[in-house]
Amino acid sequence: MTGSVGVTGARGVLGRRIVEALAASGVRVTPFPGDVRNVAEIEPWLREHELDTVIHSAAIVPVRVVATDPGTAVAVNAGGTANLAAACAAGGSQLVYISTAHVYAPSSGVLDESARVAPVSLYGLTKLQGEEWCRRLAPESLILRVFSFFDDRQSEEFMVPSLHHRLVSAEPDAHLQVRGLTSTRDLASAEWLGRVIGSAALSGATGTVNCGTGVGSTVGQVAEILRVATGRTDVDLVPADQDPPTALVAETGRLRQILPQLREFDLTASLTEYVHARSL
Repeated sequence: MTGSVGVTGARGVLGRRIVEALAASGVRVTPFPGDVRNVAEIEPWLREHELDTVIHSAAIVPVRVVATDPGTAVAVNAGGTANLAAACAAGGSQLVYISTAHVYAPSSGVLDESARVAPVSLYGLTKLQGEEWCRRLAPESLILRVFSFFDDRQSEEFMVPSLHHRLVSAEPDAHLQVRGLTSTRDLASAEWLGRVIGSAALSGATGTVNCGTGVGSTVGQVAEILRVATGRTDVDLVPADQDPPTALVAETGRLRQILPQLREFDLTASLTEYVHARSL
């Protein structure tokens, strides 16, 4: 087992879940307290804590925020990753880079790791640039392309919190317009993904691996689960657009090779727990 693991972005939604999962497994976890754009903060951190593995989850994520300030997003998501990759290679730490399914080109089917990469969003582009820095500077890195997730700490920039807020705030018998009702997503809780990422990081695997459930659910199915869980069955869900449906679903063969005991994810139960947590 890996003796010591460093985590960047440990205060973020997914980073916190990764830290919790590793700590629960008895792993010594050292969050990075600095700015990944600053090499002078990274190298002493690696040396002082003698880190075997660094899980890099620090990033500027919301698509709207990246589009508003792309320079900062590139500096953090690409430049910061380059800094970490170079430092990990020099110091002998394995880098586990948390990338995203948003690096893939639009598709109507299940995506394996060889699928074409052509990000639609600037966020996806910055994360793909981070992948390239990992491959160039730290070839033994593990790159995990994380698919969609939700958490009760997420802002309403994201799908599940947005749908939940709109449902609980809707007028009685409202007709709630939802974009992309027939589009398909591979959706998990950040808690489940945190455990998966923690286990994958300890496996010693390298290369590029999809990190998702391997199961697709339409946005409409997700909204329906939330509608029932919130008790808002009086609200009708209607499509807000006529755009062709898109799909973002992981082929998880490589992930299951690394983690043969991977636990299946129960979307209905987890979304119901999410609604309960948000109501407390």
